[in-house]
Amino acid sequence: MKKHKMWISVGLAIVVLMISFGIKKHKEESKIVVLEKKAAIEVKENSREIKEIKITEFNESPAGVKNINYAVIETSGRIVKGNCIKMGNFGFESKNGLIGGKTEAGVNVTYTNGKKR
Repeated sequence: MKKHKMWISVGLAIVVLMISFGIKKHKEESKIVVLEKKAAIEVKENSREIKEIKITEFNESPAGVKNINYAVIETSGRIVKGNCIKMGNFGFESKNGLIGGKTEAGVNVTYTNGKKR
């Protein structure tokens, strides 16, 4: 009977650890999606004629600067790849052949986790 209780305790401990790891990973992904949303808004606010934004990569440097790579499809159908937003204490830095201005219409955004908005 003692062995049985011990295995139940070990099993419960493993389940608790797995759940806590899942929650931590979800919180990290949520923080990344929030930053990606901010980047998409920034692109929309500073570039016109955007139809779609696809976030292709997110990474963070040791200095705390977040690099968000993305591609844009303009309303004309032109695809502009190789864009990067650097986010940090200095604000935002972007641009790579995009038309300056502001996009008024709705923009489709695909995040690194595959979700679309």
